[in-house]
Amino acid sequence: GDAPAVLDDARTGVYSLCWTRMDATAAIPRCAPLVLTTRAVLGAYASSAASLTLHMVLLLEACSSAAPSLCGTRLVLALTQMLAGHAPPPSRLLMLTRGALAAGGAAADAAHGGAWGFARVLRLEHEALRPQSVDADVLRASARPLVACCTLLAPTTEAEVAWTGEVHVLVARLRACTMASNATASLAAGAYAITGGLGGLGLRAAKMLAQRGASGVALSSRSGRVGGAAIDVEQVAMVRVAACDVGDAADALALPACAASAGVLHAAGVLHDKMLRSMDAHEAHAVLAPKALGASHVQAAVMRTPLEAFGLFS
Repeated sequence: GDAPAVLDDARTGVYSLCWTRMDATAAIPRCAPLVLTTRAVLGAYASSAASLTLHMVLLLEACSSAAPSLCGTRLVLALTQMLAGHAPPPSRLLMLTRGALAAGGAAADAAHGGAWGFARVLRLEHEALRPQSVDADVLRASARPLVACCTLLAPTTEAEVAWTGEVHVLVARLRACTMASNATASLAAGAYAITGGLGGLGLRAAKMLAQRGASGVALSSRSGRVGGAAIDVEQVAMVRVAACDVGDAADALALPACAASAGVLHAAGVLHDKMLRSMDAHEAHAVLAPKALGASHVQAAVMRTPLEAFGLFS
């Protein structure tokens, strides 16, 4: 008799990702890895970094930007496909970034956030590779090359690890948090713009905004054509429809003209489900462009506009 209540709690529970300290001495012994990266990262270590061992490390260069780096995601995809059919596979695949997370409290260079998300899918589809994601924020301001820091990385059983010092290791944990109920949630007055506004998420968000008193809703999409969504759109008061492909940086500049005075919701995206072993770089880009690049383009387009809300649909 309690099952429905438990299920309801599971559906409405909200969790946030937090980082907690782990004792670095609890990690298994260090070993010298096989390092795959660019010559620009290796530098003087290029000749000594190619010794074959049981561990493989993919180093992604530090990037002082929040704009998505598609190169890192493509490298992870290419390496995965190469190793998936290799026998025997390496005992562990380690992806190392520098300053890509805000685990240590500093602002993150979030360019490789897509590669971190991609690695989570990799762990589901290719468990035998034992993929691990490690971010070494302490190395961001260090002159020590990333390849030289591989000796600091003692592999652990944790899937995601952040190093904030040579002996300070943080691991990812989910923490329950509270949120306002639908009945008490407030909404800033004004007009809103929704990218991907003619898709399922966009139309649902538009209805929700209208029900909470938004003065207007601008729905942007690549085509700008309402099509079969006409009936749903008509239920929303003061609707404008605009052709705007936020996956294109120049096109996204027109977004502020969509009369968004209160907030922007980025719901644009392309659904293209496929297993990693059969996905190519073009298909990966087709999915990342409207979602990841689109988020960056939207942020750049509205950064000079004072908004009450900026929402991203994952």
